Amino acid sequence: MLGKMFGAGLGWAFAGPIGGLIGWWLGSQFDSDLRGRQDGIGSSTQRTRPGDFAVALLVLVAAVMKADGKVVKAELDYVKQFLIKSFGRDNAQEMLVLLKSLLDQDYLIYEVAGQINRHMNSAEKLQLMHVLFGISH
Repeated sequence: MLGKMFGAGLGWAFAGPIGGLIGWWLGSQFDSDLRGRQDGIGSSTQRTRPGDFAVALLVLVAAVMKADGKVVKAELDYVKQFLIKSFGRDNAQEMLVLLKSLLDQDYLIYEVAGQINRHMNSAEKLQLMHVLFGISH
């Protein structure tokens, strides 16, 4: 739990709302790795961590899914299939955990959107829009 709080605070201080979410996610990974080592279940392989694009995607996906006041199974299935195809099954599972957390909380979507606008290139923005329109259908 300490890793999540520390990561979120540090990430927010350096990179705003998306940094806070990335920090929270990385902190949760640190916490789970630490628990695994305490339980004797350490891993010798380094996992690839999705970057800013993936976290921004999840923030916006959560906002679109919550827009009508309910999360529909068809939306969740679409997102799950997209994540598996784009990031692989293992990363998709981790990202779905973060998505669940995002669905349970409120955040300042305009700040996140502004940060996306400032830091992502046109191709990444276009891919985000494609996924968001796919969810809305």
